[in-house]
Parts: sequence; structure tokens; C-alpha cells
Amino acid sequence: MPIGRALLDRGRACALALLLLCPAPVAAADLLGFQRGDCNADQSWDLADPIGLLVWLLANGPLPPCADACDANDDGTLDISDGIYSLSALFVEGPSPGAPYPLCGFDPTPDNLICEDPGCPIGPLASRRQWIGPTTRVGLELTAALPRHPQSPVTHEASGAPIVPDTPFVEYGVRADALLPATLTLDTVTGDLSGTLEVGTKTLSLWGRDSVGLFHEIDAELTAFSSNESERIPGQSFFDPAPHPVSIVSESFLYTHDLPWPYPYELWNCLGTAPPSDSLTQAKLLRIHVPQVTVGELPLLIFHHGSGFTHSDYDLLLGRIASHGFIVASVNDATSFSTLPTYYCWGGHDEAARVLVATRAALEGFSGEVGHPLFQRIDGDRVFYGGHSRGGASAIVAAEFDPRTRGVIALQPTDAKADSTIAGTDRWNELPDLPILAIAAEQDTDVVYPWAERLTERTTGAATMVTIYGGCHGFTTDASLNGCFNCNWEANAPTVDQCPYISRETQQAISTHLAVVFLRRWGLDDLSVEGWLDGEEWLGSPLASVSSSRHFSPQIEVDDFAEFPTLPSGEIWSVTGVAVAELGSCYDSPIPLPTPIPAIENLILQWNGALGETRLEAPLDPAVDLADARVFRFRLKNHDRWQLLDNFGLGWLQLNVELDDTLGTTASVSLSAQLAGEAAHPDSTPASVLLKRQRFIDVIAPLDEFLIAEPTLDLSEIAEVRLRFTIDPTATLQTVPRIGLDDLRFE
Repeated sequence: MPIGRALLDRGRACALALLLLCPAPVAAADLLGFQRGDCNADQSWDLADPIGLLVWLLANGPLPPCADACDANDDGTLDISDGIYSLSALFVEGPSPGAPYPLCGFDPTPDNLICEDPGCPIGPLASRRQWIGPTTRVGLELTAALPRHPQSPVTHEASGAPIVPDTPFVEYGVRADALLPATLTLDTVTGDLSGTLEVGTKTLSLWGRDSVGLFHEIDAELTAFSSNESERIPGQSFFDPAPHPVSIVSESFLYTHDLPWPYPYELWNCLGTAPPSDSLTQAKLLRIHVPQVTVGELPLLIFHHGSGFTHSDYDLLLGRIASHGFIVASVNDATSFSTLPTYYCWGGHDEAARVLVATRAALEGFSGEVGHPLFQRIDGDRVFYGGHSRGGASAIVAAEFDPRTRGVIALQPTDAKADSTIAGTDRWNELPDLPILAIAAEQDTDVVYPWAERLTERTTGAATMVTIYGGCHGFTTDASLNGCFNCNWEANAPTVDQCPYISRETQQAISTHLAVVFLRRWGLDDLSVEGWLDGEEWLGSPLASVSSSRHFSPQIEVDDFAEFPTLPSGEIWSVTGVAVAELGSCYDSPIPLPTPIPAIENLILQWNGALGETRLEAPLDPAVDLADARVFRFRLKNHDRWQLLDNFGLGWLQLNVELDDTLGTTASVSLSAQLAGEAAHPDSTPASVLLKRQRFIDVIAPLDEFLIAEPTLDLSEIAEVRLRFTIDPTATLQTVPRIGLDDLRFE
């Protein structure tokens, strides 16, 4: 029975000099505007303009190409007064049209008129970027900040010298041929969006001007669910391959690795051996998985293998993903990770990222070739980067290099901040603000926890972090056992942490499901799968742990524990009971290192001997209005000690959440059932392997359950949140209980 049903020639991509990032240029395009009065958009204001307007108004003539320009008196409507205004200005010395006049520009007083065919160039477009903003619900007041830079500036941490210059946006606007929804407001100086949205996904056609005067196109997207998020359809399964057959197209393109020496700044953990030449040109081989589905453009996933693997090692997994209606291209690139190890050291993420960006250019070239299997099959606005191991980290870097990226899928990714040239810079202090799916494997002896967890700490967009219970590093491939100890799992140290106990098929089925869900949500705007990405459908799952950042607005934050015991409001946490609460990381140093380990700061609760109740109380002053919120959620994990024996599962922990309103009414909801779950993995080998559950999971309390518990609770005036943790006195514990908490918020 299938697992799903059983388990529910471009050469130099960009000069490496100073490690400048590679923005995605637009091809010979200008940002277009209009001149008020130039109704026919011929870049000349003359008699033909009012005549054309009047013929349209009075004689059923053709619609003028630029309605906003026809609005000569700038009153937001088109009528005969505009024709009279223009004729008066042209022939009897009446007042001239308002801005934009006499120069080409944009309407400084936006209205419901657009310029369908802008007639004059304002300036060349230096780049084009995609931006996916927060998710909201209809009727809620959304706030969002557009990107502050064409690309994030990069600074050398030791010297403070700029690597990528800081050229922030100083002005924002709406393209002349587009409108901002009437319910949204754009601050043209700060780039802040605010307002409400109707249900569905909205695309905004915007632009930004940077501090050196260059214009950049911004394709922005915002999504609003209905108030009860009825768009969700629970229980959908993508574990198994879809019935669409998949063919593999083999291709290649030329790529030149630039090898400057000396390097612009020090290389992490590197001997500093000079490369053999200043460049190396290679043919990069491609395996392109093309589903045989209806004719039309499809989202594209570009995939980079890990170190020691090749592009053909992932045919099973990538073919499964492609069968669900996505084009998946795998590129072979040993050079970035292996061929010059003393030059790129054991990082090479930056160079592999450039190869991914060059692969995109090659594939988009193939899609324009008549007769090619990819001809008109790639949706250029729905391109994702992905990869395994170091290739997964490189996919995230590629998203920085290429602002037209839609999202990233990283399978067992390394942390490039700690093991590549990125380590000498302030890059990756925050990850790109776009959707990211990171999948770790619990028994991975190559990319061990908490490496992948550090990625979650630095995400700024919609992100889902998953750990496949029992999986290992090499099971992502067709045959490799790299990072998979060939041993029999036992519930004792150290084998408890190093023996995979599920099959390769099971791991690939789970990975397929997650990748397809992610590509459907962000590549097809399929809102029905949202529950798989925000953790709600994974509650208590024996297959994987899931922690997520939905990038929701408005989000009411309780605490991210940046300043414990002080809350963001300035109030102070109250901690009573037997456990000790302190900031720290809920893991021990992993093996292998590197050191030092970049910090993951959570709130730690540790019971030292006594096993009674501990209460965490967060006063909310002023009281918060939760009438339009759906859930209270946070991340929780069992302590993880590498190759030492820990407590299995979370069934030994009892958890209640309580809300108090300003009148002193209390409602309590038990979340213990979310922590217990099944004791064993349903597909483990040997049978009945106990689940450790030592990765962060989302814990979610629907607010309507508080009203069921206490109907008189006033959700519009909540004054305190209280968490009550109790150790089950009948539980069998291996060691002193220790748990981690993070990111408490209402959404």
C-alpha cells in the first residue's frame, strides 16, 4: 500500500568582485508614467488630446489610452469639463494641468483612474523583485512594510566595510497602469501598507526609487482569508505521486566560476590556498522533470544537490513532486562544494547560489525556444529555489541574489551563516522575507539539530520548519546512506540519536507531501492547504514535528523572550512553582560542531528535583482585544541532548492555558492532548520505536474553546495569559525535565 494512504549558455552569472549580489535585471524596460493632459499618450499635449476625449464622451469614439492623463482638471472623473479645461489652457491662457505636468510622472492625487497604456518613460528599471506580504483575514486591519532595499546591504563584520552598498528605497508608488485597492493606503516615503482586504489574493504593481535614483519594480502580493478561514480544506493528502506521468529532459548550459584572489575578505575555516586560475568554465548538466499535464505555464522549482551528491541522485523525490504539476530542474554543480575545497572550503554556498540563478536564466531561455519541451511551459513569476544539505542553504542564498524568487524549499539544510564565506559578514542575521520550507531529519548525523533550528530563528517571512521523525540525511536521495548510521535503533544512548528507524520511502513520501503543499500554496495561490503549513494539521502527528511563522497581520505578540522577564509591553512575567525559568537554548552542543554555536534563545523551564506545578503569568497592560483573533499559539520543545538519553515524547507534561479578562473572569483550556500523541512511529523499523518528540512543535489553542469553557469571558478585554505546566506524577522520566518555549502570540 502506498505510504500516503498508509500514513494519512549562460556563462558568468555575476562578477564575484567584492562578492556583490546579483539583482535580477529587467530586460531593456522603463518605468512608464504619463503627462497630465496627454490623453492619447503620444508624449505631446495638443489639440488632439481634448478632441479625442470629447469624441469618446459624446460620439462613442474609442477609449483614450490613458484615462488618468485625460483628467486634465484632476478631479478624479472624466467628463466634458476636462475637455473644456484643456482647450482653455491650450488656446485662451487658462491654467495648465496639475502634476504630473509638464514632466512625465505619476498621479500625486491617486483616484480610480488608471493609465492603461502609459506613454512616457520616467526612467529605466534597474531590477524587478517579488514580495509576498503578510496573511490576514477579511475585516482585520493589516499592516505591512514593503522591502526597504532593492537587496539587503551586506557589511564585513570585522571592519564594518560595505560589501553590498546600502541603497535604501526613498520613495514608493503605484505603477501608472495599476490601482491600489481602495481599502489600502501606501505611505510613499516609508513603504508602509495599511488597511483591509477582501477575501482572496491581491497582486499590487508597485515601484521603489532607491537612494541613488534607480527605479525598481515591486510585484507585491497580499492574501486575506474569510473571518473563519473556511478556505481551508483539512485532510488533503499529497504523500503519494500524482497520476501525471513525468518525463526527464536532459540539458546543459555553460557557466563560468569567477575565482578572484585574494578573496575580498577572510574565508571561514579556510587555509586560503589560491585557486589554480582566475576562472573556470564548465558545462552544467540539467535533469528537468516535466509533468505531462495540460498545456500551460507551470511553477518551476530549481534544485541543487548536496556536497558529495549529484543532480541525478534525487530522481525519485523530484519526480514525485513534479507529478503533482510542477516543473522541477536539478543542476549538477560539484565545483562549488568539492572541486576546489581549499578555496571554497566546506561552504561554497555563495557560488552554488550563483549557479542556481544562472540555471534559472538558462531554463527561461529554453522556455522561449520553439520546439523545446519547455517552450512556453515555465511561469516566470512562480520560480522557486530548492536544495538538499549545502544545496538547501545555497537555495536560500540564491533567493537573496535573485529578488524575483517566489520561495525556497531547503531539505536538511546547513547553516551557511556558520560554515561559509557568509560567516564573515552580517548576511543571514535575518533570512530573506519570502516563504521558506525547511525540512530536517531527526536522526540526521550530518546536519544535526540545532543547525536547522537556527534558520527558523532568523526567518522574516512565512516559514515552516519540519523535522521528520526517524529520518536521516541520505534518505532524501535515491540510494545514499550519507548521514545515516547503519545501526539498529535502541532506546538508549548514543544509538537513540544516530539510527534511522523509518524507510527511505516513508521519508520521501513525507517530503513530497510537504513540498507539494508548499508549491500549491505559494505557486498556485491554493489557500486550501494552509493548515499543513501553519501547523494546525500536524498537531500530535507521529510523522513529523512542525513549527511555523505564518507571517500574520495583525499579530498580537505576547513575548518572543528577547528581554525575559520583561514583556514587550514593559510588564514583568510572574513565575511561580517548582521549575526554574531562564533564557537559553533547549539543546546541548551537537556533534559535529563548528563552534561557537550561534545562539538560539528560548525560555527554558527546568524542574530540579521537585515535579509539581509551575505557572507563567503574563499581564497584558493595556488589555488586548481578541474578538477577531482565532488562536493562541506558541512553540514548545522537549530538551535535546545529543547522543545522551532524554525523556521520550511529551506525554509526561500536562499543559493548561488560561485567559483572564478585566472583570476577573477566567477560562481554562487543556492542551495536554496535543503533547501526548502516539507513543510510537506508525512506520518504524523495528516496530514500535518510541517517539522522542524533541523538536519544536506548534501548540495551538483555538479561542472559541475558551468561550466553550467559560461563555462569559470577554475576549475584547483580556488582561492576562497564564500557562500552567505540571509533570504527570505517574510518568516515567529518564532525566530532569527541561522544556523550551518561544514566540507566544495571538493570531
